[in-house]
Amino acid sequence: MNPYPPPYPGESHQMLPKGGPGGHVPVPEPLQKLPVSRVCPACHQQSLTTVLVKLKLTGWALILFLGVCGLIACCQDGWKQFKHKCSYCGFSFGSYEPPLTTSEKVSLAGAVCCLFLVPIIIVIVYLVTIFVFIKTTVPDDAYDTWTETLNGGR
Repeated sequence: MNPYPPPYPGESHQMLPKGGPGGHVPVPEPLQKLPVSRVCPACHQQSLTTVLVKLKLTGWALILFLGVCGLIACCQDGWKQFKHKCSYCGFSFGSYEPPLTTSEKVSLAGAVCCLFLVPIIIVIVYLVTIFVFIKTTVPDDAYDTWTETLNGGR
């Protein structure tokens, strides 16, 4: 029994399975962070791909927005692009952009909190320091005289 449907009227050729006899089509390894073995369609050489790692545009935006705290993008793979090229001729096979992991999202939230909370804490410490300095250096009777002057001598 033939596993393929009959040809349409007017066609005389038989359909052949892709990949040769047996219908087995080799599936190439998916592109990841590490080099993979590929046959280059340009130079027909089989080799491991060369992986070029670049920071994605979102990573640069993170650095621009968060400043020094944004440098976490340089340490985490979710902000990078891994471009695969042929080791012989430089043909580009494509690129892999991993999704942000949960730990990367948590560290991003921490960096954003640092961006906003650290200045607030610095201002509070500064104001408390000034208050303590004024309270310890100004005599109590001068403070009382000053408040009486403000209240109109009552």
